[in-house]
Amino acid sequence: MVEYLLFLLFVFLLFSSAFMVAIATGINPVYSVFYLILCFCNVSCLFLLIGVDFLALLFLMIYVGAVAVLFLFVVMMVDLKRTQSTTVFNQFGSLFAVLLVLFLIVLSYVSSEAVTIFSSSDFQTNYFMYSESLDDLNSFYRLGEFLYVHGIY
Repeated sequence: MVEYLLFLLFVFLLFSSAFMVAIATGINPVYSVFYLILCFCNVSCLFLLIGVDFLALLFLMIYVGAVAVLFLFVVMMVDLKRTQSTTVFNQFGSLFAVLLVLFLIVLSYVSSEAVTIFSSSDFQTNYFMYSESLDDLNSFYRLGEFLYVHGIY
């Protein structure tokens, strides 16, 4: 359950920082690069959660250590001036707040549905009976058939 909550936290941070990459360009392009670095770090944390440690560290070294720093130097050398778009930021800030509330509503519904589906004894017995009958556990066709038959999609 803790891994699930961490996954949702990192996904929310990833989407919000990706949203801010686009919005912060109008305010200050350096902030946009910082949000891009935050996106890369969140993706790396997601890789750590699924157990791909090497790819997470490689992602950090290549994208944060090289690409994002290069973007930061280019933005600082070009010396883009700050634009007066604070009203646009305020409009997108309210849109972001609405999207946050919708995300939390969907999250509460999905988490309650997932708890009821996965904690039912009927699901567990069907899953174990079906998994014992599988010849090839790597078959995507069998996995898709299981998910389709039992309505878990």
